[in-house]
Amino acid sequence: ALHEALRAGGEVELEREARRLGATRLVRLAGRGPRADRLVALRALPLVEDAWGAAPDLVALLVDPDREVATAAARALRRLGEGLTPDGAFGDDLPGDLLPQTERALLEAARRRAIPVETRAGAIAAAGAIRRALATTDPDAAFSALLSDDEPVVRREAVEALDGRRDAALLGRALDDRDSSVLAAAAGSLCAEAPGSIPEEARARLRMLAADEHAAVADRADVVPCLRAFATEGDRALLKRLAASKSELLRRRARPDQKR
Repeated sequence: ALHEALRAGGEVELEREARRLGATRLVRLAGRGPRADRLVALRALPLVEDAWGAAPDLVALLVDPDREVATAAARALRRLGEGLTPDGAFGDDLPGDLLPQTERALLEAARRRAIPVETRAGAIAAAGAIRRALATTDPDAAFSALLSDDEPVVRREAVEALDGRRDAALLGRALDDRDSSVLAAAAGSLCAEAPGSIPEEARARLRMLAADEHAAVADRADVVPCLRAFATEGDRALLKRLAASKSELLRRRARPDQKR
C-alpha cells in the first residue's frame, strides 16, 4: 500500500497512508522483509505524529547488515530531528530523556567504524538536528572524537552539526583540518557567528582556499563570508575577483548584497 500511495500521489499520499498505518506498523515493516518495503516504510515513518516513539528502533537499524536500510534509518531520524523546535523538544508529548538519549545513541553509532561511512554521516546529521533543538551548550566528547576521525565526510558532518557560537572552540580545531571541505565548513560556521575567534594563520589558509581556482567551488564559496567579515583591503579585492568568477555560485556569494 505504501508503494502504491507513493506512486499515486507522492509524499502527500504517502503521508496519508503512513498515518493510517501508524508508527508501530511502519517500524515492523522497516525491521524485516524485502528491501523495497523496508525503505519505503522508513521514508514514511517521519510523516506520522507518533514517530518519535520509534526512535530506539530506528537507532537499532543503524547497524542493519543492509547498508541502504541503515542509511535510510539515519535519514529518517534526521528528518524527525529537523522537525523539532526548542518548544517542541521540551513538550509534554515527549519523554524528557528521549531526545538526549537518542542524540547520545546516534553519536555512539557514528563513532563505530564498522558502520558504513554514509550511515555514520547520517547519524551525525540526525544528532546535530536534535542538538540544535535542545540548544545544547556543553561541549560533547563524542563530537571531539569525531573531529579526529579518519573519514573527511565524518569530520565535515560533525562540523556542520556544531553551532558557530556555542561550539566555537570545537570548530576552531577543525580550522587545522587537512581536508579543505572540513576547513571550509568550520570557517563558514565561525564566520557567520564568531569571526573574531579565527586566528591569523587560519585566515591566511582561508584566503588561499578562496583564491585557489583548482579547489572545489563549494568549498571556496563556503569561505566567502569570511572574506567579508575580515574586511581587509586584500579581502575586498579578492571578493571583487570572485564576483567576476566563471562560477555562478561564487559570483552570487561574492556580491556585495549577499550575507552568506
